[in-house]
Formats: sequence, C-alpha cells, structure tokens
Amino acid sequence: MRIIDLSRIINPQIAVYPGDSEVDFETEATFEDQGYFLTRLHLSTHTGTHVDAPRHFIKDGCGAADMALEAFVGPAVLVDLGPLALQPGQEITPQVLAHYQWAFQPKARVIIRTGWAEMVEASSPPNGASAAGSASSSVYFTDHPVFTPEAAQWIADQRPLLVGMDLPSPHSRLQRATHEPLLRAGVVLLEGLINLDCLPREFTLIALPLPLDDLDGSPVRAVALVP
Repeated sequence: MRIIDLSRIINPQIAVYPGDSEVDFETEATFEDQGYFLTRLHLSTHTGTHVDAPRHFIKDGCGAADMALEAFVGPAVLVDLGPLALQPGQEITPQVLAHYQWAFQPKARVIIRTGWAEMVEASSPPNGASAAGSASSSVYFTDHPVFTPEAAQWIADQRPLLVGMDLPSPHSRLQRATHEPLLRAGVVLLEGLINLDCLPREFTLIALPLPLDDLDGSPVRAVALVP
C-alpha cells in the first residue's frame, strides 16, 4: 500500500487568496524559556488544501464539524482533464464533463485533475516554501481554469458525495454561482489538491476536516491510498 500526500504544506510562505490574511505562526512558548514549544496559528479556514462547508455560501448551512464523515473517507475515482491541456481561464462546461459521466455517480467521490497545480508550481520562482506544495503567486487563485455555473449544476444533479480538484476554487469570480448549487446539493468541495498526476484512476481517499464548530470550512490533510 502506497500513501500519496495530496496536501499543500501550510507555512507562513504559502500564498493565500487575494485579500485574505496571510498565515502567521506566533510563538507562545519556547523550549529555552518554558521547557516546551507552543504555537498559535493565524490562518483562514480555506488555507491550502481545504474543504468548503455549506455555511461558506449558504447562510443557514451546516459548518465543518457537522458534515457527514462518510464523504471524506472511501473509494474515489480520478477524472484527468490534463490531456485536454486546459489554458488559464478556460471554461469547463457540462459538455466536457459529460465525457466522464461514468465517474459522476450518486455518492461517488470524484477527484478532478486539470493540471493547473503543476503548471503554476513549474512556473513559480523559488520562494522558500516547501517543495511539498505552496503556490507562490496570486495567479494561482485568479487565472486558473473555471467551471461554468452550468457545469456546477450538472455536477450537483449527479449527486456525488464529494468533488475534489487541483484548483483553489471552481471559479475565481462567479463564486456564488459555482459554489451554491454544489453546496445546496450536499456535495463536499475539496479544493487545492496537489500530486494528482501521481494517482491511478481508482484509489482510496482520506481527507478529513477539523471538527470546527459552525465554521465555513477547514484545512485538511488529504491522502490517497493506492494498492
């Protein structure tokens, strides 16, 4: 059994969504002064690899701690759009996704690779961030391929349990139009994945959120188990 890490390393160098507060690690205790280490974390609930809870775009939606755990653990399938050579800003439509109807089954866990994460990492200059994956430029959040609202509704209509992607979001501008159909349908959104080019078509996904009470999302440690 191989374990493939699908998560970005979180550190103060990680890029955050434009306008969000940057990640900060504040030292509360040191080994020299207190005899132990303790750190306070300052970060968004949507930092790095993360899940969106319904509350993110639905006022009365549930928070991260109340999401059904079955969505985050179990068999998953890879939909690899990499061979399509998607360009920055290119739209992903229902017509594109319909070719992968076999993957979008009720209660399925579908992971979508666009190739965007690898493209941005390859073009980013070194910035001191971990090689395990910190996108270093705001273009990661603003220039990526996007799902049309119609594509989001098409996915929602298929009723998968979870949809993950190597994008920071389904869309950089039409946020509500792409998030709300999925979240209202109970589809878990897992965003900011890496290393999807290492995955086979079928694997076991583990991507549990922190039990953050009534909050709109949570960072996760997402991994794939591959026989």
